[in-house]
Amino acid sequence: QYEAIKAMSSEQFLALLDEAYKAHATKLKDTAETGTDLHAELERYVKNTMNNRMATYDEKIVPFITWCNENVEKFLWTEMNCFSETLWCGGISDCGVLLKNGKVGIIDFKSSKESYDSQFIQCAGYDLQITENGGYTSDGKKMFTLDKPIDFYGIVPFGADKFTVDVRYNTGELQTGFLSCLNLYKLTNK
Repeated sequence: QYEAIKAMSSEQFLALLDEAYKAHATKLKDTAETGTDLHAELERYVKNTMNNRMATYDEKIVPFITWCNENVEKFLWTEMNCFSETLWCGGISDCGVLLKNGKVGIIDFKSSKESYDSQFIQCAGYDLQITENGGYTSDGKKMFTLDKPIDFYGIVPFGADKFTVDVRYNTGELQTGFLSCLNLYKLTNK
């Protein structure tokens, strides 16, 4: 490969680079669209389940549906707006669940191939906001009040080769992490 590139003229090399950049941009666009579509499909499944509606779904989310059938007693919310007046921040939580074992959790759908600490810290931010004020529709109507503390955060990295729901129960530590990140953000953006 190196010898072939070395033998190219500048124009040939620039044409090869242009081709590579176009292929990369196309792949990024396709990946983003697939991620958006799967996120929307997961959201549609949760909404339909909450409203007792039957539907067919993209086969890529069937493992999530199977996991939910085995573990979830009921969904508590989907695409719920939350905010904190004391922290001066807000967000939209993908979904909340009550598991069959009685645990309450926040689940976030990610297009990544694996879960990251930052994603769990994001869930901790939602937890703090929902605990303070509950949850709202996009037009500001209160739709949810938390009855008991949130026990865990789950990430569904639907870009992974094998389906998983990664779960963390160290909610207090993750909340401290969120507060630290928020304070650093505010400090560096004065």
